[in-house]
Amino acid sequence: MRKIPEAHYRIPVPMTEVRPGVHRGMRAESGQLFMGVTDFLRHPDLRRLDVRRSLLDPYLNLHVRIFEQRSAAKLMVAADLSASMGVEASKRQILTDLTTALAWGARRLGDRIGFVGFAENTRRELFMPPLMGVGWLPRWRVRIHNDPWGGRCADGVSMLPRHLPAHRSLVFLVSDFHWPDRLIRLALIRLAKHFVVPIVVWSRNEYENWPNWGLKRVRDAETGRETLLMLRPGWRGRLRQAYGERRHHLTRLFRAVGRRPLWMEDRYDPVALQRYFDSV
Repeated sequence: MRKIPEAHYRIPVPMTEVRPGVHRGMRAESGQLFMGVTDFLRHPDLRRLDVRRSLLDPYLNLHVRIFEQRSAAKLMVAADLSASMGVEASKRQILTDLTTALAWGARRLGDRIGFVGFAENTRRELFMPPLMGVGWLPRWRVRIHNDPWGGRCADGVSMLPRHLPAHRSLVFLVSDFHWPDRLIRLALIRLAKHFVVPIVVWSRNEYENWPNWGLKRVRDAETGRETLLMLRPGWRGRLRQAYGERRHHLTRLFRAVGRRPLWMEDRYDPVALQRYFDSV
């Protein structure tokens, strides 16, 4: 297996996982980050008795200091396996490298990571619950490489919640997002309880490597519909402009619900991933 450097990620919202870890948590247990003071009966721990607050209480109640317990996290990679994602080998490679890097990063932090693929429906045969370690990676890489990625749409994204952890998790939603706007909004609504990172996977071959002149028959990977195009000078420029406009549109669409997309073209970029989390 080709060595992929581990991914560095930081979760900016508190996690609800019971297991101790390195991320911000919502549980008041042992820790270093002071959360406040509460009644002794709620947290009966004499080691954290707040003597000053207790002496000042006119009702002679005991008070203790509570601290935020650092929490472990669960990661899920939710990947679009429709035909448009399988046309370009670079998209498949980005997903494989990204998942591998996240698995190594999760291993270092003591987190768990899982995978769920979808097209028209969720792909049960490729589902993997959150696990610790990286022992599952070689088999998973073979299965993803051999999968046909032949789905005709990505409607299965609406079924993702039933395959995700019950508590808040870090979800990487990987797709080229050649979806209708309604499906993107529906997906973000369904995943609102989780911290979602949209990974937009594109290939420059889709809008760069076109001749200036000639006839070219193109086939829609998902519908199977074929179209005969007459290529002229300037056509490639208009296609590039259309992709640029689509990029701005997707960015506005995600930001409208408080999510910032991460773009990866042609290859997995670990530096871009780290910068993304440094800025959230």
